[in-house]
Amino acid sequence: MHPSRALPAGFCLFLLSCGLAGASDPGAAMPRAFGAGDLFRSSEEFKVFTAETMYEHVDGEAELFKRFGATRLVYGLYEGPVRTSVTVDAVELGSPENAFGLYRLYTGCEEDTREEAVDQGRFYASDSTAFAWVGTSFLRVNAADSPEPLAVFRGFLTAFAQKTTPAVPLPGYVAELERAARRPCDVRYFPDFVDPALEVGPGYRWVTPGGKTAFLLQRSSAAEGAALAGELAGKTGRPCRALGRFVVLPKDGGEKEMAELEHLLAALKTHAD
Repeated sequence: MHPSRALPAGFCLFLLSCGLAGASDPGAAMPRAFGAGDLFRSSEEFKVFTAETMYEHVDGEAELFKRFGATRLVYGLYEGPVRTSVTVDAVELGSPENAFGLYRLYTGCEEDTREEAVDQGRFYASDSTAFAWVGTSFLRVNAADSPEPLAVFRGFLTAFAQKTTPAVPLPGYVAELERAARRPCDVRYFPDFVDPALEVGPGYRWVTPGGKTAFLLQRSSAAEGAALAGELAGKTGRPCRALGRFVVLPKDGGEKEMAELEHLLAALKTHAD
């Protein structure tokens, strides 16, 4: 079982209002009702927690959320027919990359990991809990009492997306990484360190079809990318390819492993400037 599935199973909505493009008021996107004929309705006022107080609601996860940029958490409880209830946890993370990165930590990447598209993002359902990223928000929805949890997830996320301020899309090169990875869910984003040994970020980590781990690090200019590539080549002894503002390198191995990334490097060129 993936570690994330043992976490508290509330449907918590975490919204973070940090003034960036696409960010919105933490409670604004929470629908008061959702489902056919507004089948589910909020049964109490939404609870809003700041970065300083969110530990009161998710003590074991607060530092992780803040690592990905969370400044607010919103919790909602919805009541439906025949004593069914839905809980929501949501974090507004300020950028689609942060939301995508946190989402990927919770979904994991197992053989049965299957995602569904939702407006401005995706969701993954595991039994009665769904994890989602919508725009700049990470969401967790729990529908333990419902006989049809998938319908609940789709209904809520559709209603949430309709109220969400459109965000800047996830960078186009993420799709290139997902195509080059063993499975799309093998691609992860980290706002700080992509790997503890490298102690450098932000960037992406993925697993290749051959089972090898590789990294894409982001810099703000080609000059910074070239400088980082030289620094990492000296530090790791591994080949590092500067590609505009990107640096691509395998976690282990040498030129053979670098050669396996050539097709991806060609696809990334249009995104690197």
